[in-house]
Amino acid sequence: MTNEQLTSPGQPEQQVLAIFEAISGNSMLIQTDAPKFTILAATPGYCNTSGRTRDFLIGKGVFEAFPGSDNPKDSGTHALHDSLMAVIESKKPQFLPLHRYDIQNTDGRYKEKYWKTSNVPVFSPDGEVTYIVHTSEDITGQVIAEQHALPDSGIEKAYRFFMNAPVMMGYVKGENYTIELANEGLLEIWGRSADVVGEPLFSAIPELEGQGLKDLLDKVKTTGAPFFAYEYPIRLVRNGKEDVLYFDFVYKAFYEEGYGNLPSGVVSVGHEVSDRVNAKQKFKTILEQAADPILILKGEDMVLDTANDALFKMWKVDHSAIGKTFLEILPEMKGQGFLELLQQVYHTGETFQGFETPAVFDEEDGTNRTVYFNFTYQPYREADGTISGVLVLASDVTGQVLAKKEIKESQDKLRLSIEQFDLIAKATQDAVWIWNLESGAVLWNESVGINFGFKADEIEPTATWWYEHIHPDDREHVTHEIHLVIDGKSKSGDFWMGEYRFLCADGLYKTVLDRGYVQRNTDGAAIRMIGSMQDITERINHELSLKESQQKWQQLADAVPAFVWSATADGHIDYLNNLWYEFTGMSQDQSFGSGWTRALHPDDVDRCVSAWHNAWEKETHYEVEVRYRSKEGYYRWVLVRGVPIFKANGQLQAWFGTSTDIHDQKMLSENLEKIVAERTEELKRSNASLEQFAYAASHDMKEPIRKIHFFSDRLKGRLADKMDVEDFRMFEKLEKASKRMSTLIDDLLAYSQISEGAVDLGQVDLNKKVQLVLEDLELELQDKKASVNVGVLPVVTGNRRQFQQLFQNLISNAFKYSKHDQPPVVDIHAQVVIGSQVKPDLPGKGNGRKYHLLEVRDNGIGFNQEDAERIFDVFTRLHGNSEYSGTGVGLSIVRKVVDSHGGYIWAESTPGKGSTFKILLPTEP
Repeated sequence: MTNEQLTSPGQPEQQVLAIFEAISGNSMLIQTDAPKFTILAATPGYCNTSGRTRDFLIGKGVFEAFPGSDNPKDSGTHALHDSLMAVIESKKPQFLPLHRYDIQNTDGRYKEKYWKTSNVPVFSPDGEVTYIVHTSEDITGQVIAEQHALPDSGIEKAYRFFMNAPVMMGYVKGENYTIELANEGLLEIWGRSADVVGEPLFSAIPELEGQGLKDLLDKVKTTGAPFFAYEYPIRLVRNGKEDVLYFDFVYKAFYEEGYGNLPSGVVSVGHEVSDRVNAKQKFKTILEQAADPILILKGEDMVLDTANDALFKMWKVDHSAIGKTFLEILPEMKGQGFLELLQQVYHTGETFQGFETPAVFDEEDGTNRTVYFNFTYQPYREADGTISGVLVLASDVTGQVLAKKEIKESQDKLRLSIEQFDLIAKATQDAVWIWNLESGAVLWNESVGINFGFKADEIEPTATWWYEHIHPDDREHVTHEIHLVIDGKSKSGDFWMGEYRFLCADGLYKTVLDRGYVQRNTDGAAIRMIGSMQDITERINHELSLKESQQKWQQLADAVPAFVWSATADGHIDYLNNLWYEFTGMSQDQSFGSGWTRALHPDDVDRCVSAWHNAWEKETHYEVEVRYRSKEGYYRWVLVRGVPIFKANGQLQAWFGTSTDIHDQKMLSENLEKIVAERTEELKRSNASLEQFAYAASHDMKEPIRKIHFFSDRLKGRLADKMDVEDFRMFEKLEKASKRMSTLIDDLLAYSQISEGAVDLGQVDLNKKVQLVLEDLELELQDKKASVNVGVLPVVTGNRRQFQQLFQNLISNAFKYSKHDQPPVVDIHAQVVIGSQVKPDLPGKGNGRKYHLLEVRDNGIGFNQEDAERIFDVFTRLHGNSEYSGTGVGLSIVRKVVDSHGGYIWAESTPGKGSTFKILLPTEP
C-alpha cells in the first residue's frame, strides 16, 4: 500500500481494499484501534477457513468476531492480543508458530482449532503503525493427528490416513481405471456417493471423458513418472449443475505384488484451488483497471510475473516483458538501488516504502527521463505463507515534486513581492490586500485602518474575515464572482472588479470598489490574488443626489410650455420633455439620436440639420425656425434654440435647448400689412413670454431651491439638540444638493446669453495653456505612467479657451491611443519657420509668411498615412468603441481652432511607431 493510500488512521481507499481482498492466502487487514482492532478487509481464503462471511467480519473487532471460549486450555485471545500489541509497540512483525484458538459454531458450541499465525505492520508516512496484516494457517488436523497417533499396522494406518486425509485422495487400477479407493474429500468434489467404488472411473464420472485426464493417467501408468498439475480446470456435474473447478494435484504410479515392474494403478492426491484461481482473476481485473502502476516480481532475479497497463505505459514496454527479469527489461536501473531494495524485501519479508524517489529511464533517442515515485515494496506470499516475490505499488508524483520546486521558487519571488507590496501599500490610500491562495493567508496594508477603522495587525489574516465583513445581501454574489476568476471560469479572465458594502469597525457600512488580479503558476493553478479596496461611498452618494436633482430638473422641464431638449457632446439627442411626446406622438426610441428629424417638415430638414451641424462644429449657440408635425398630421412653426455647455476646463460637455411654438407669429406675418397692430401685440406677448421664461429660470426656478436651502437651515437649527451625526450628515447632503442645483441653473442661463460669432482675442501664452492641460490630466498621466516633454512655446494672439481645448484634445489622444505594454511619451516643441519650407502646398500668400511650427509627437499605435486627412473629419474614428472610447470630434475641434486662427494642421504617422501633429500658426495676426 502506498503512502497516498494510507495517509491517515481512517479507512484505506476502496481500490486498496479490493486488491487486498483479491489476493490469495488466509489474511485480514486490521486497524490499530486497540483494544478493538477493527477488521477492515478479509481474503476469500480467510473467510473460508474461519467459516465467517465477509459481511459478518467487516467493521467488527477481532475479539468481537471471534470471542474466546471458557476452556482454560484455549489461550488464543490472550496470545493474539499480546501479539497485536507487540506489533504496535515494537513496529516489527510478530509470529505465533502454534497456538490454540477455538472457533464458535453456529449452534454456539466451540470447535477445537490450532493455528500458525503472523502479524505484519503497515506504516503511515510519519512511521507509525496504522494497519496490521494478520495471516493464519489452520493446522488443526496436523496437531490432532500427532496427538492421536496409535501403533496401527502398516496397512490399517495407511488406509486410515488415506480415508481421513484433509486432502482429496483416490486410487484407480487396471486398464479401465477402476475406482479402488476414494476418500470423502474426493467423493464430495465429484458429487457422488461411495457407490462409485468398484466402477470404472470414466463410467462412474462420465463428464471426465474428453478433458485430457485419461491421457494423463495413461502416461503416468506407462512411464512411471509422476504428473504434477497446477490450477488445472476440470468440468464436473454435481447436483444436476455443471461447474468448472480448479485443482492442484499429482498423479503417481502405484506398484503391487504380482504386477512385476509395471504399475498396477495410479494414486491421485490433490486439493481444490477454485477460490484461489477466482481471487487471482479478480486481482488481475482490479490490477488491470488501476490507474497507478502495479506489478508482481517473482524469485531472486525479480522476474516480471504480473503487471497492469499503467506499468507497461510507464516503462514504455509491451506484454512481451512478462517472464523477463527486472534488469533485462530496464538495464538502466542497475546501480540506482531499486533491485537491492526488492531483494531486501524478498529475503526479509519487511515492507519498504519510498517517497518522491527519482528513477532515471533511458529514452530511445538517447536522452534520459527522470520520474519521481512514491512506492511500496511488499512481500508477495503464496497460500502457504511462503514469500515467492514482491508486490509493487507505485505512483508517479513527478508533477508534485516539480510543483514543490516551483512553489519554492514562487515563495522566493513572493518574498520580493511582499517587500514591493509593503512599499506600494504605504504609497496609496486604498486598502491594498494580497491573498495567498495556497496557504489561505490574507495581508492588508495600513490604509484599511484609515478607510475602515481596522488595524492591519489585528485583522484575522483569512478570507473568512473578509467575507464576513461583506454585507449579507452582497456576500453570495461577490464571493461567487471572485471564485469564478480564481477557478478560471470568468469572462473577465484573471481580473475581478466589484462594488459592494463593507462593514467598518464602527458598525456602519461603506460602499467600496474592490479590484483584484489572480496570479497563476506555469500549470495554470491560481497561487495568489492581489488587489485594492477603494472607499467610493461619497461618490455613490453624490450619484444618488445627482439622480435626485435630475429628476427634479425633469419635473421642472415638463412644466415649461415648450419643447425642452438636451444632447450629448457629439450632437445626439438624449432627452426630450413630455410635451414633445404629447405633440408628435413619437416614442423615446423613435426620437433619440437623430430620430427627431423625422418630425420635421420635408422642406425644413436640410436647413435645420445644416444649422445644427454648423453650431455643433463651432460649439456656438444654435437657433433655427422649423415646422414640426403633430400626431394628428398638421404642422406648427417652432423656434429652436440651443446652447453648448462646457466643463470647467473648456471642453464641450453637452447641449441644452428649447423649441418654442411660434406658429401663430408666423401666420400673422403673412398678414403683416393688415394686422400690424395685432402682430406687434403678439410680438410683445411673445417677448413677454420669453422674458417670463427668463424670469422663471432666474427667479421662479431658483425660488424653490432657495426655500429648500432656507427652511432646511432653519430646521437644522431648531432640531440641532435632537439630531445625531447621521441626521447632520443628511442635512449637509440636502444643502449641498440645493447649492449644486442653483449653480447648475445659473450656468445654463449664462450659456444661453452667449452671442454667436463673438471671439475674445488676446495674447495667449501657450506654455501656461499646456501646463493647465497637464494639471487637468494629472490623474490620467499618473495612471498611464506617461511622460510629457515640453519645450519653450511661443505667445500667440488668439482665444485662450480654444487653445486650451486644442492641447487638451491632442494630449488626451496621445494617452488614449498609446500602446498597452508601453507608457506613453509625448514631446511638444515649437520653432519659427517659413511656411513653404515645411509645407510646400500652402495656398497663396501663406507660402512666404513666418509661422510658429508646433509639433506634438507621441509613441502610440499610429495609423496609416492614407488616413491622415480623414481623421480630422467630424465623427470619423479609425477604431471601434470596443478598442478605444471616443466620439470622433476631438481632432475636428483641433482643426477648427487652427482654422479660426489662420493656421494649418496636418498629421504624419506610421502604424506602431506613433504620430506627429504639425501646426502652423501665423507669427503676426
